[in-house]
Amino acid sequence: MGPGKLKEKKLVKMHLLLSALFAVCSIPQVIIYLIRENFLDLSDKMSVIIELVLSITDILFYINHSSNFFIFYLTNKVMKESINKYFFKSQMIFQRN
Repeated sequence: MGPGKLKEKKLVKMHLLLSALFAVCSIPQVIIYLIRENFLDLSDKMSVIIELVLSITDILFYINHSSNFFIFYLTNKVMKESINKYFFKSQMIFQRN
């Protein structure tokens, strides 16, 4: 397998991981919104439970967006090197002063 194919395979894996993470983090929120909107006559206790679960799914939704940076960092050699170089360089500037 040539270097181009290997790079393409890594890219496909990264995109599949991002898509799976998006689905896992987004689908529960959609389901809870559908339940809340379609069953408007929920009891007070059930309403509180739905709101609690909705808060948890909101957190999952934001975790998805914030995790993209870490996935790119872990799977992309060029990005990892650039970020490490940037932070290493900035540490050197602070050490000189």
